[in-house]
Amino acid sequence: MTFVSLGRVAVIRVVLVLCSCGARGLTECGRPAILLLMPTILLILGWRFYFYSNERNEPIHIHCSKADAEAKYWLDVEAYEIGEAYAYGMSPADRRTVRSIIFQHFDYIVTEWNRFQELKND
Repeated sequence: MTFVSLGRVAVIRVVLVLCSCGARGLTECGRPAILLLMPTILLILGWRFYFYSNERNEPIHIHCSKADAEAKYWLDVEAYEIGEAYAYGMSPADRRTVRSIIFQHFDYIVTEWNRFQELKND
């Protein structure tokens, strides 16, 4: 596993190399290849909060996992609300804990989401 630091975003896994035109690996079009990453932005109470870089055109959301539990939450910035997209292997207490963590770090998650999207588009 490769660890790389991009400011406050801790990147823990390199997923794929793509050219901005969509070609995999080394590019023939002359454009530089970019690394698609899975940045972890928070580790709290054993919960890992992260983004997938290959989810195109989806609104702001965060993934989280701990042991066999995992979930995805949508963030509505204008309404300052979150919605559960899915949750597997999570107790009601786990759901409350994760929602609380997301609300406590709502602005940070939104900032890091926007920052990560800018990095992907460069």
